Amino acid sequence: MFPHVDICGKSDDLYKMRDVLDFIKDTNDQSFTDEEQLKKKLIKMINHKHLEITGAGNKTLNDGDRYEKEIYGLKVTQSYINIKCNISKKCRFAMWYKYDKNNAGEPVNIKYFRTINNNHDLIHHKEMNVY
Repeated sequence: MFPHVDICGKSDDLYKMRDVLDFIKDTNDQSFTDEEQLKKKLIKMINHKHLEITGAGNKTLNDGDRYEKEIYGLKVTQSYINIKCNISKKCRFAMWYKYDKNNAGEPVNIKYFRTINNNHDLIHHKEMNVY
């Protein structure tokens, strides 16, 4: 159903979004000035790329309704900004970005730090009927 999705894992229980991962890799050296720029130049773009690939399939699975929810979101912690999958809290996809803080304590100078898990869990996406 999704030809540009790589099924992986020992039991074919995970999938990768190659275009999304390539975009993240291509922006690894980029520094984002603040959270808004990160949302605009990274989160928005990877959501768009993900939905380009899965949008028609998700539409079919969801009785013809267009799926427009953000697949990826971010959470700011004390030390990192986590880019996570929004579809299921159980999905293990996660990237970490480190940052400095401005005088107001807000994240600035945001940079890629590391990949925690670049796979999505098929079972949790099946439960939500969104890939």
